[in-house]
Amino acid sequence: MTGYEIFPIIKSLMLLVVSFFVLATVSKVDSKNLKKFGRVLAIILIIVAAYIFILFFISELLGIGRHIYPRVKMMPRMMRNR
Repeated sequence: MTGYEIFPIIKSLMLLVVSFFVLATVSKVDSKNLKKFGRVLAIILIIVAAYIFILFFISELLGIGRHIYPRVKMMPRMMRNR
């Protein structure tokens, strides 16, 4: 891992943490509609986190990520030369 590859993992973990706090907050609410909305929101966040995580591993297994990251590393050097 070069450093740029950890960003998708961090994004998915942040979404999982937010979904955990949504579920924890919803458990203390009395309104049934708000509970249902919170649970749906948490499920959507978990699905998006899994989607990011799975896409990251698929791109790494297929070798797509290796072609993207060197371009990202070159970008700061290109900006300095301007």
